[in-house]
Amino acid sequence: MTSKTKNSRGFSLVELMVVLAIVGILAAVSIPAYVNHISRTRQANAVQTMLEIRSAQEMYYAEYDRYASNIHNLGGFSGTGTYYYSSGRYYRFSVATATTNTFRAIAEGDLNLDGNRTDRWEITDALSQPRTYGGASSEGFQFSAIKGIL
Repeated sequence: MTSKTKNSRGFSLVELMVVLAIVGILAAVSIPAYVNHISRTRQANAVQTMLEIRSAQEMYYAEYDRYASNIHNLGGFSGTGTYYYSSGRYYRFSVATATTNTFRAIAEGDLNLDGNRTDRWEITDALSQPRTYGGASSEGFQFSAIKGIL
């Protein structure tokens, strides 16, 4: 003889399903945005490192009247390879070419850790800011990390 009154507490199944649908939509929008933000941060760090490499090359040139062909000759950079400086598992930096009067440093990034280094940046003695090279990125996003660089 118990009957349900209007003051019963709890959620109906329909209300619960509506809440779950809203949470699912929010997750579908926010997770890719978060991943994109993290990738932008990693790319901005690589661009900053490229600027540091350019600055170190200019200091090296001022002292030795030539550019360094090995990135380990630049103060403050160290790594595991002969020509590479690694700032983590996402980017690999190297001095691609260096002569008495010119240099070209490159950064190759694997932002989604799939084994393919598809995010590529370069800086030379003639460039004041790094620029992308090698075609469009296949990391799942395309953008300039710092507005106004390109």
